Amino acid sequence: MTPCFLRKPDIGIFLFRLTAGGLMLTHGVQGLMGGEATWGYLGQVMANIGITFALPMWGLLAVISQAFGGLCFLLGLFFRSACVFLAATMGMAIVYHINKGESLTQEGGQALLYFCTFIAFIFIGPGAISVCKDSCCDKPCKV
Repeated sequence: MTPCFLRKPDIGIFLFRLTAGGLMLTHGVQGLMGGEATWGYLGQVMANIGITFALPMWGLLAVISQAFGGLCFLLGLFFRSACVFLAATMGMAIVYHINKGESLTQEGGQALLYFCTFIAFIFIGPGAISVCKDSCCDKPCKV
């Protein structure tokens, strides 16, 4: 029989949020500090779907999504909205790796893993351990 202290899914969700959110936050902050050259490089991914204008702006939006979305994911604040933006950003990262001819089981695997994580957490929610306990949270629907 499993001890009671091990049957706490909210602790597991919290630890996962800390790890994934912390990694995404640091990745986003690095991108923000990279400046316009980094943003332009990241924005070039949009050309893969036919968007070829304002590429540095798209790159900046991606790193803002990673930094602030990662922070919101970590804290459980505006959680489902953050998951949507992060999943969209990781979806574009997957497009980038596919168009480079890279394998999603190797180079692109991290983007795929994050994409699946954020999609899953849209349905799971932030768990009981989160900063937000009132209307600022994306509350689950009552069935």
